[in-house]
Amino acid sequence: MEPRENELKRMKEQIQEMEEELGMSSRDIKSLELELEQSRLQISAKDKEIRRERQSVEDLRTELRNIKTGLDRSSRYIQEPKELKEACERIVYGALDDSSHWSRRLVGREGHGVRVRETEGAHGAKCGVSQEETGQRHGDTSQGQHQSHAGECVTAKRDQ
Repeated sequence: MEPRENELKRMKEQIQEMEEELGMSSRDIKSLELELEQSRLQISAKDKEIRRERQSVEDLRTELRNIKTGLDRSSRYIQEPKELKEACERIVYGALDDSSHWSRRLVGREGHGVRVRETEGAHGAKCGVSQEETGQRHGDTSQGQHQSHAGECVTAKRDQ
């Protein structure tokens, strides 16, 4: 009977080893499932972020297209400074609408205005938005003053 007992003992040891391997495998599987779930959550968050960024880019493209259209339309006033200034103001105030992406990016903090200057382009003059008016580029300018530089269309101030 001894060989039979040895056989049973060996089989019990094999069963025990297999159960230990099964336990380790199930722990590994649970660990991998947790990692997979975390990865899925990260992918979902990144996907939402990418969708938001794509929408933001599309919004910017639309606003830029609107500005370019306004500039093209205002180029007919190249010989009429007053009408050109008014056309540029309409473009700028339209672009700096409170809901506008440009308003949030360019104006930023309350109390800072945006200087709008005309730049030379292929079809003559067109209006463009430059840096925040901090006085760094053209010297210090008080809030209500309007600097007279060649090519300047308007100085836009945010209502407070």
